[in-house]
Amino acid sequence: MGPTRRLTDFALFLKNKNETIPLTNIIFAAEPLQKSKFNLLSKVFQTRNIVGIYGSSETGVWAYQDENTAGSNIYYCHSNMVHLEIEPFDSKESDTGNLIVTVCT
Repeated sequence: MGPTRRLTDFALFLKNKNETIPLTNIIFAAEPLQKSKFNLLSKVFQTRNIVGIYGSSETGVWAYQDENTAGSNIYYCHSNMVHLEIEPFDSKESDTGNLIVTVCT
C-alpha cells in the first residue's frame, strides 16, 4: 500500500534488476494511477488486483477503484456512505470547483 509514485519507483527498481515480487493485492492512494503504471505494477508484482482508494483525514476513505477502473478517472462511491456536491468556482458551467463531502454515519 502506498502512493502511486513510490509504488512505481519501487517497481522500476525491481524491473531494472530483472526481479519480480508476487503480491496478492496492491492498494494505492494519494495520486491517480495511469494505465501504463498499472501495467508496470501488474507485471512486476504479478497481480491484476490493484485497487485505488480516495478520501481524506477528515472523512476517511469513501471512494475506491478496482482492477476494472484502476488507471482511469472512475471511482466507486456508495451513496449510503457519503453525499457529494460540487460547488463550481464561478457561476459559469465549469468542470472545476470545491468538492463538498458529507459523511452519512
